[in-house]
Amino acid sequence: MLKRRRPFLADINVTPFVDVMLVLLVIFMITGFPFMQHGWMSSSQRINRPYPH
Repeated sequence: MLKRRRPFLADINVTPFVDVMLVLLVIFMITGFPFMQHGWMSSSQRINRPYPH
């Protein structure tokens, strides 16, 4: 009796990709938090304005 061969499936494992994207999201959220508090300013505005404490 002959065995039927299953077709070869080449699936990409997306779990490592999702893990990397979540880590990058967390890094960008942590590093972007000071910019959200103080807002985006040009260098001339930053020089003339004292840093709030």
